Amino acid sequence: MAPLSAQHAGDPHQHPADVLPVFFLSGGIAMIAFLPAWVQTIAQFIPTHYGVHALQMAIFYSSSDRFVRELLVMLATTALTLLLGVWSVRRESM
Repeated sequence: MAPLSAQHAGDPHQHPADVLPVFFLSGGIAMIAFLPAWVQTIAQFIPTHYGVHALQMAIFYSSSDRFVRELLVMLATTALTLLLGVWSVRRESM
């Protein structure tokens, strides 16, 4: 994915403008429940949504409702990302 900020194209660090859409869709800026239905549907497919929701439930509501599901989604995403990374590095080195 190309950086949104052309002036930081060579910078190895993420620019805030590059991660802002993901943070918005994960519920880090606005409550997902108040967004349109189509945005709520998209948010269900972004793994950071589950991390933000788990933090919100733990901090603001002292609840562990759906915590196991959210933890499993984050662990599955981590495992998949690691497997894809290992596969990609092995493919490049051959």
